[in-house]
Amino acid sequence: CQSELLEMMEQKQKAAEKLAEGLIKELELEITELKRRDTKLEQFTHTEDHLHLLQDS
Repeated sequence: CQSELLEMMEQKQKAAEKLAEGLIKELELEITELKRRDTKLEQFTHTEDHLHLLQDS
């Protein structure tokens, strides 16, 4: 009975670990996408700054 309980707890722990790993991968992908967007926005901001400088000249 105790070994069955232990086995059940181990299975639940493994399932929780798999779920956590999946969530971590999902978050890592989201972080990568947000960094990519941030880089694009930075480039856009610099482009806008240059356009304003050219227009003011």
